[in-house]
Amino acid sequence: MVALTTRVLNFFSGPGAGKSTTKAGVFFELKCAGYRAAQIEEFATERSFEEDWDTLSNQRLVTEEQERRQRRLLGKVQWIVTDSPLVLGCLYSQGEFNTPEFHQEVWDKFNSYENVNIWLDRVKPYQLYGRHHSEDEARDLDRKLRDLIGDKIHFTTPGSPAAPRRVMRFLRDQFQITPV
Repeated sequence: MVALTTRVLNFFSGPGAGKSTTKAGVFFELKCAGYRAAQIEEFATERSFEEDWDTLSNQRLVTEEQERRQRRLLGKVQWIVTDSPLVLGCLYSQGEFNTPEFHQEVWDKFNSYENVNIWLDRVKPYQLYGRHHSEDEARDLDRKLRDLIGDKIHFTTPGSPAAPRRVMRFLRDQFQITPV
């Protein structure tokens, strides 16, 4: 197989704003349009469903596993689609991992990829299913995440049912890429 240029399509917002739903929709659209794409499941969500709080408290392990899932796809697909951008390791780090050194490691991993960063504005009702944050906590995480990523967002759209189509228009306009 010929190695492909791989871009990582990161969806950003706090919990419950529509990242997973939009990720799934954009993945579907990319595949239907003939692009080589893969979506990465969120390791932290898997651990949350299993109530594995010990693993979740080890942000180094969570970030390294998420990065491993991403790295294995380099050169094999055009688009890696994720609702768990690596820099979330900085947002969720606590205790021994909440240090400038660990945050720099996370940013170095993140910046080693060709990232396309999409921000989803929170517009739908908050659902507690599968979450351990209240709506107020999720909104607070929106603010902290926005501060963390600063000017690295390439496109913003409401996290609504139309978000996948809007993201696809943005990708076509910005990257003029062709399916493989």
